[in-house]
Amino acid sequence: MNLGPGDVDLAAFTLADSVDPEAPGADPLLYFSGDGGCAPSTCLAPGRKALLVGSLYEGPVGDALVLRTDDNALANAGLGNFEAVVLRDDLGELRSSYRVWRDPLAAPDPATQEAALVRVAPEAPDAPESWDFAAPSPGL
Repeated sequence: MNLGPGDVDLAAFTLADSVDPEAPGADPLLYFSGDGGCAPSTCLAPGRKALLVGSLYEGPVGDALVLRTDDNALANAGLGNFEAVVLRDDLGELRSSYRVWRDPLAAPDPATQEAALVRVAPEAPDAPESWDFAAPSPGL
């Protein structure tokens, strides 16, 4: 979700499964479908959401701007239950992350439930207490 006051072009953003900016497997984000509320096609307007998917994704997308990776996996050969997820901007700066906390095995454990894991508030820090289980709602 774009929490800022201005449009953000996600064309040069990358998704990775390591906090190390030099780690292999960082995927560029490419336009797949939807509308982010601004131009170009990879632009995300304030308050709008983007959904990041692998290139073979065929599931629901809601009303999100849908960006895909350049292959059929997210990050380096796909994401495991306890791997970090790191979003970097066009300057290589960390913009958002998941599971980059001290003990990556700390709860919540995504393997224990068949439910989506969501941040309790978009601005909440990347910490175990900031995540909870919810019904899937891609792009909503």
